[in-house]
This record gives sequence, C-alpha cells and structure tokens, in this order.
Amino acid sequence: MPKTPTISYQPPCQSCPYRKLGAIPERELSRTALLIVSALSERQRQVLTGLASSKTPKEVALDLGISPKTVEFHRAQVYARISIHDIAGLTRFAMRAGLVSV
Repeated sequence: MPKTPTISYQPPCQSCPYRKLGAIPERELSRTALLIVSALSERQRQVLTGLASSKTPKEVALDLGISPKTVEFHRAQVYARISIHDIAGLTRFAMRAGLVSV
C-alpha cells in the first residue's frame, strides 16, 4: 500500500488547538479544514470564500449587500476561529476546504 504524502503543519500561533498535531497526512488536513468550515456561520463562509477569491473587503461587501465594516468583523471572527492571521493563510485554508480553486 503506498504511503500517504504528509506535510508539516505549523500553526501560526501558540493558542491554536491543532499545534500538537505535527506532521499529518494531507487528506487529514482537508478533513480538519472541513470540520472547521462546518462550524462557521453561513455569512462567515461567504466572507471567507470572497476574501480567498482575491476580492477586497469592499467588493465582498457589495456582493453580499453588507457594509465593509461588517465584512471586516466577519473576517476577524473567521481568523479567530481558524487561528490564521493573514490573507495568504486564509486562502490556503479555503483551498484545502474546497471553498475556492486555483
């Protein structure tokens, strides 16, 4: 049976609940990402998808019919829930979860 490729997963902060996982298989990361996404509200998923698709907060706000401040609020909530603190990490997370494609 072929070995599953693994990647080293290093969370961005010490408070991340997954920091002790070490090197875990790629498919496990996808499962973990899907579990985290399922815990997000529908609006948080919409904001996550919009921002991960290279849209600015103003563009996401226009698409969703909400204020840019509300987009910033939801973005902060998503960052806190998934323990990622930059847009590049947010995009990688969304790709693993299958919310956006390359």
